Amino acid sequence: MPRRGQVIKRENGNYLARVFVGKDADGKRHWVSKTFAKKKEADGWLAEQQSDKAQGTFLAPSKENISQYLLRWLNDVAGQRIRERTRDDYEYAITHYLIPLLGHIKLSELRPDQVQKAYNKITSENGPHIARKCHAILHSALVEAVKWGALNRNVASLVTPPKIQKHEMRPLSPDEASKFITSIQENRYYAYFILLLDSGFRPGEALGLTWDNVDLDNGIIHINTVISTGRTKLYIGDPKTPKSRRSVPVTPLTIAALKAHKVRLAEERLKADVWEDHNLVFPNQIGGYSAEHNIAKRYFKPVLKAMGLPESIRIYDLRHSSATLLLAANIHTKIISERLGHSNPTLTLSTYMHVVPQMQEQVVQAMSALLGTGAQTGAQKITPNS
Repeated sequence: MPRRGQVIKRENGNYLARVFVGKDADGKRHWVSKTFAKKKEADGWLAEQQSDKAQGTFLAPSKENISQYLLRWLNDVAGQRIRERTRDDYEYAITHYLIPLLGHIKLSELRPDQVQKAYNKITSENGPHIARKCHAILHSALVEAVKWGALNRNVASLVTPPKIQKHEMRPLSPDEASKFITSIQENRYYAYFILLLDSGFRPGEALGLTWDNVDLDNGIIHINTVISTGRTKLYIGDPKTPKSRRSVPVTPLTIAALKAHKVRLAEERLKADVWEDHNLVFPNQIGGYSAEHNIAKRYFKPVLKAMGLPESIRIYDLRHSSATLLLAANIHTKIISERLGHSNPTLTLSTYMHVVPQMQEQVVQAMSALLGTGAQTGAQKITPNS
């Protein structure tokens, strides 16, 4: 068995102390070494390194800086387990924010105050949301650095990332939903908006639909594909979780809207000089994939403005509207959860907890109907000599 550390006397009278740090992927053994004038000093250094190894605090010196490490981590670790869209987001954040501010620092010399200063600058120039994303990426990367023995601690854990204000959902009330449906009768994406309001689909799930996923005869929509918009392109892939892959029955109103929409698409295709045939349910004007932000700008926000509704309402809020309307109608949470593609009913309740207090009056009314008000069925007052 090879020794884990040794002190070797050199021809010039000095002493070389070295400690074994492990083998690389090719099986080559690696050592950390240092030269001393006296054997006593070499023995002391070796004992100190071996003690650090035993306690898990030993660090092999490295010249790798943050820039080199983050790109290596992205290619070797993160890039192997995340989706293409997520990988592109990681790469953008690393190359545009983290590397310019921290890339020159050696990985082993990174300090919490340096990271905090970088977060503050990112926040001031790009907002807290970007800074939080950078924090999540850096923290995940440094987790691996600790596992690999390149760091003793995750420096990002010692830094306070900025707080971000969660976007408050703004679902449509029953009256607003009814008026919204009336207002979009002539809208090119009428069927798209109706489907979201009915099914609770995520916008990207509906935009990824092909006619093969639509059963018009039985009124069922199958979710098998989802698209999302990146900085420079659209991403097409499978739903994120097994629960997101689902079949959802929809109302006759939605089926009628889809049938009329299909006829109109056929007419558009005949008139178009160029048509990309992807068999999409909701294509753009040349048959290609529609971008949600374009639909919002040209077909959704103008409707909100005409109705006098806040233009801060998002297309995604149609999904929230579907959920809250179903909850208000006392539909069982498990059924709503399955329609939305949530992992479990608990997530559905926690997401829409704000609706529950509004439903309490309905509960009181229902219990009153069952038990009575007490005026007629309450116990009679007992009087003397009765």
